[in-house]
Amino acid sequence: MYKILISIFIISSFHGGRTDSSGGHRDNINGGYHYHHGCAAHSHSGGCRYDYKDCERNYSYSDYSNDEDGFDFWSFLIISWLVIIVGSFIYDSITTVTTRKREKKEEINNEKQRIVEEEKRIKENRTKKFDSIRKSKNELSLKIKDLIRDFNNTDDKKHKFLTAISIAKSSYNAKKYTDTIYWSEEAQKSIPKLPLSYNVKDFYSLLEYRGLAYIQLGEYLNSIKVFKRVLKVGKSVSNKIYILNAYANIGICKLMLNQHNEALEDLNSAINTNIATAITFFYRAKVKYIISDKESDYGLDDINKSIDLNPKFLKSYSLKAKIKLKKESYYSAISVINDGLKIDKDDLYLTYLRGFYSYKNNDYNSAFKDFNKVIKFKNTSQASYKLKENQYQGYAHYYRSKIYQFVWTKLENRKSLNRIKLRNEDLKEAIKYNNKKAINKWMKISGD
Repeated sequence: MYKILISIFIISSFHGGRTDSSGGHRDNINGGYHYHHGCAAHSHSGGCRYDYKDCERNYSYSDYSNDEDGFDFWSFLIISWLVIIVGSFIYDSITTVTTRKREKKEEINNEKQRIVEEEKRIKENRTKKFDSIRKSKNELSLKIKDLIRDFNNTDDKKHKFLTAISIAKSSYNAKKYTDTIYWSEEAQKSIPKLPLSYNVKDFYSLLEYRGLAYIQLGEYLNSIKVFKRVLKVGKSVSNKIYILNAYANIGICKLMLNQHNEALEDLNSAINTNIATAITFFYRAKVKYIISDKESDYGLDDINKSIDLNPKFLKSYSLKAKIKLKKESYYSAISVINDGLKIDKDDLYLTYLRGFYSYKNNDYNSAFKDFNKVIKFKNTSQASYKLKENQYQGYAHYYRSKIYQFVWTKLENRKSLNRIKLRNEDLKEAIKYNNKKAINKWMKISGD
């Protein structure tokens, strides 16, 4: 607007407009002074050449010494004004387009740089984590070897008993669950009849680690037997912690055996001790999620208590997201997952789950980004494909293959992508994880 006002002011200043008492005014375009007194602009050099009666109001300019008629001032004014406006509009349009292109290019470059830095940071954290785990395993292995040597070199029954328990604990922490069971049994063999003078806490530890090892091995019935003994010990000494852990683990085992109503009873008993942990509320919420109908809360209250008790227990966020999906929408579920990722933004299961929900909600670009992140962290060793906790990486490959095949994702290089080739590569990777969906898909497209 200011450009329009300035242009009008400039153009209007070319001509004075009004005449003075002599019937003329200064000529701001050509310079000098000329007369009108009702006629076309002219000079009085040598006398006035017009007969006033013959004057015509042409309102045209002429040079003060020129005898020819000038041009139409108002036409000049309007045309000049239009030229300035159109020129200004074109200039602004070109400038805006150029600015937007530059900003878009900067945005793309910044995003690329951010992704590179994020991948570098995650890779470094991953390396540190693996190094820490490797170091811990080495330390545990050395500790176990020393404890076994100590166990074999002593004849003292109590010392053997306590050493065997320590070996069982260390073996459990090293994820050697068969060894855990073996050494807990060795501890019990060292003293067939446990004297009353022995610490009940040590006997509880012996049973607890054996029961937990059975759970990790999927031997739930054996675990139930062990924790029933723990329950008996807890009641005999009125120890609420022992009672809580016994009921909670029995409930978890029954949940895994699909004995949902019995599991709910045991978990209720655990929570009634009034010292329940986040894990106990989590598993009761899980049971309610499975057996509840549409009119119930699907365990939402329990999962909220679990998060309140331990906000860093990330499994609670994944279950809450599933509950929110049943009760509300994908947006609510993804919002819960985002809360969990604020605590650990590199948690792969939550990242995969968010990608899966985004995929189901037709937000393919967000899904693609999350699946990429999950895939970048995978361990390519042959053993890792068999680990249960890594199976969602196989699903990330599978669903990314579906995006390549069926969805036009807004990728910068989508036109150059050989999407069928990339789809096939993802399917082959998913098959390494024994992903049944990928296997069935590959059989269809390959004709096998």
